[in-house]
Amino acid sequence: MDSKPNRKRKNRLNIYLSDDEYRSFLDKVQESGLNMNEFCRQQFKNAKVIAAPPADFRRLIWELKRIGSNLDQVLFRLNSIGDYEKEDLKTCIGEIHDVIKLLYQTFKNPGGS
Repeated sequence: MDSKPNRKRKNRLNIYLSDDEYRSFLDKVQESGLNMNEFCRQQFKNAKVIAAPPADFRRLIWELKRIGSNLDQVLFRLNSIGDYEKEDLKTCIGEIHDVIKLLYQTFKNPGGS
């Protein structure tokens, strides 16, 4: 029970930090000139929430990498034969790498951490 029924903020939050995290937290609080509570409230107000990528994102990346690896192997084998459109295969592999980069860019932290 809250001993102060007229308190504006009634919701309490407890967290656990490692020693290093706690020291870092205290340093940042001190640098800010705020008390711990106000520092935390300011951090929550200014925090950017990033949505997690879809559950199948990692599977999709894995699959694209697998396909790219298979194409690399095919290119290596065809290179020993010599009778193929080398540039077509290189273009295909490059496009797969571009898709992987695009997926990473789409789901990476927009804050640029």
